Amino acid sequence: MTEPPQVSADTTTQTSGSHVTEVSPTPDRVVNAETSLVSNASTTSDTEINDDASIVPNTRHTADTWASDDASIVPNTSPTEDTEANECTSDVDESPVDLTPGQVLRSRHFYILWTCFLLNGQGVVFVLTLYKDYGQTFIKDDMFLAVTGAFAALFNCLGRLFWGFIGDRFSYNTAMPYLCGITTGVLITFHATSLGGMPVYFIYVCVMFGTLAGNFALFSLAGTAAFGHTHYPINYGFVFTSQAISAPLGAVLASQLKTLIGWFGMFCLMAACSFLSLLLTVIFKVKNVRGECV
Repeated sequence: MTEPPQVSADTTTQTSGSHVTEVSPTPDRVVNAETSLVSNASTTSDTEINDDASIVPNTRHTADTWASDDASIVPNTSPTEDTEANECTSDVDESPVDLTPGQVLRSRHFYILWTCFLLNGQGVVFVLTLYKDYGQTFIKDDMFLAVTGAFAALFNCLGRLFWGFIGDRFSYNTAMPYLCGITTGVLITFHATSLGGMPVYFIYVCVMFGTLAGNFALFSLAGTAAFGHTHYPINYGFVFTSQAISAPLGAVLASQLKTLIGWFGMFCLMAACSFLSLLLTVIFKVKNVRGECV
């Protein structure tokens, strides 16, 4: 009895009929097996890479979301800043309602302002025209009087700047009473300059010119603050018509009354006009839209 041949573990037995053929594993199968292993490894690597890639976009999305959130926060701050800026601007830029010339002529504040300018104009005309005549009553130096007039013109310029600054810094209702008070005090004591001589006379004339010059700065300010900016030229022109009466009236008073009441009487009369202007200024209560006196 014949024993079957021993087949090793490394061989593959194929039976065809009565023949038994040993078949060894082919290299192709080994290659295929290795290829499948490599493929599985590649698949695993690709899967890991894809997983990593899926993490990166999520990270970018999260970063984009944070950026969007930050962007949504920043625009919201702009309206707040704009609102605060508008509030500040509204605080600075508020102005009274503009009045037409017809409305101005129907306003009692216009006539108060017009009368104040008329009364203060009397002092202006008197001092401008007669300060030298009075100085010649006790000063015989014409050169000194000419120098005094030159410095008076300088104080006339500086006075407009000074009173304009005071009016802008505070208000017309604050500055004008001081101007009228100083004018009243200087005029009623002007006659005493004859006792003090040339130095006192020089000081009084310069102070008078510097003070009276403020009328042309402050009444302009009052016209703008009380009646508005749009029709300011014609509205202030109406206020300035008071000077068309003040100049000839002052000339008549100076020529007719000086011989009757003398220099001291003239100074007291002009001081009285300035004091009446002071009283009218007190009742001139015009307020802007913020409730502040002009």
